[in-house]
Amino acid sequence: MAAAFTITNQSAATVTDDIYNCVKIYNSAGQGYQADFEQTAAGPSSPSGQFNVAPGGTASGWVMFEVPGSTPLATINFIPGSDYATQATASWLVG
Repeated sequence: MAAAFTITNQSAATVTDDIYNCVKIYNSAGQGYQADFEQTAAGPSSPSGQFNVAPGGTASGWVMFEVPGSTPLATINFIPGSDYATQATASWLVG
């Protein structure tokens, strides 16, 4: 499964993190799956996972998740700061 992310920095300081540590996809039973470093034909991958976004700037890229084919997916969560968020978090329904 692949998902496109665009990170927009609306703060006054540069935001630095690793997208592969910030995102996780969950199935309908609550089982979580980490991001995978695989490439996707859907679009350009997030280079090395690291992003440095200056105030007012953006960073974009695709992230892959290795999920069993019959798994009913429910949500994708973005939590910056590698699970100890001091910034905005986001969650999207999948389907």
